[in-house]
Amino acid sequence: MAVKDYFKVLGVAQGASVEEVRKAYRHLSRDNHPDKFTDREEKRKAEGTFADMTEAFNVLTNAERRKAWEEEVRLSASGESSAEREAKGYYKAGLVKLNEGRAAEAVKLFKAALHLDSGPSMYHAGMAKALEKTQAYGEAARSWDEAIKKEPYNAKHYRAAGACLEKAGMAIRARRMYEASLKWEPNDKSALEALARLGAGDKGEKKGFLSSMFKKP
Repeated sequence: MAVKDYFKVLGVAQGASVEEVRKAYRHLSRDNHPDKFTDREEKRKAEGTFADMTEAFNVLTNAERRKAWEEEVRLSASGESSAEREAKGYYKAGLVKLNEGRAAEAVKLFKAALHLDSGPSMYHAGMAKALEKTQAYGEAARSWDEAIKKEPYNAKHYRAAGACLEKAGMAIRARRMYEASLKWEPNDKSALEALARLGAGDKGEKKGFLSSMFKKP
């Protein structure tokens, strides 16, 4: 259901002040009051118009109600579903917990966000970072895999995945992530340094999803 544009109902500019709203309402109420009409159909229409005007006036002149309505308008214009909005809230709360050093709580919040909306790569990246803080490197690596699937051209995801795998002692897979990062950012200093640190490694390890994406023909 579309959210009513109360500014339009009263014929005032977007963001009109309370005084402008009061002035417009006084003027319109004189011209549209139902008591001015004797014809049944015209009176019925006037009653509907007057009700809309009064509703707009009551909302726009009440600071708390106006703020809630403006937020409703913003959310309606964004095209987000209620689940997507709720997921975003969990994600933001997860970031707060992560920055506070409460990684286990952050994991729960990111998990809730992903349950509602598994689309955004940043949700998977947030989960990966939180899992790394709890030293669950295997799960973190899988979350980085998901982030990369959602956003395969983001060099930062490959670099972060490489660092995660390196912490887990999986040097060969880490190297492949750094190499993938360099395909999108060839001059990435941290990826170049990591590759130099890791050396050539075993070329015969079985390749997974991420490395196979960039295998040479």
